[in-house]
Amino acid sequence: MTTSFRNGSMVYVCSAARAARLTMSMNTSGDIDAIISIADPSAGKRPPREGLHSIPHRLLLSFDDVLKDDPAYTSPTIADVERIIAFDRALRGRVRPGKRLLIHCHAGISRSAAAALAILADRCGPGREAESIELLKVATEDGKPLPNSLMMAFADELLGRDGALREAAGKLYRLGALLAGQVSDAG
Repeated sequence: MTTSFRNGSMVYVCSAARAARLTMSMNTSGDIDAIISIADPSAGKRPPREGLHSIPHRLLLSFDDVLKDDPAYTSPTIADVERIIAFDRALRGRVRPGKRLLIHCHAGISRSAAAALAILADRCGPGREAESIELLKVATEDGKPLPNSLMMAFADELLGRDGALREAAGKLYRLGALLAGQVSDAG
């Protein structure tokens, strides 16, 4: 699934395994113009290397999927989220119409979803956080993203949303918990 934006570019959120397949197959025709790869440093996992040489715009980051600063892991930082937003802003006007921005982490559920949501919220503008969430659902492989809450807090701060982005993302966490049977509808 892809999500088209006003400037004609598209975003797709997926796992590292899917990204590896896509960079090899899709990019033979140049369908991917940009990629954000988020690696797992503590698990020794690296982003796919094959196919990346043909993608003109690349951002490679490395941090764990943790929800608070923990010395045993490499936590995402506000600087990481700032780089994600700045990378997308720099792409505007440079990505060819109909081409994709591919964003992936190991599973394609949390860190890559948070990166995509930060980008979507920035593109949609203030007051349109719910729309950003709906666009994120369309942009993910299974339509059930669970963006990393630490990254969402940073994005909320950087975009000056005064908690609106975190609140919108919070509805995804509640939905995820309902689907997993961890909370009741009344709770």
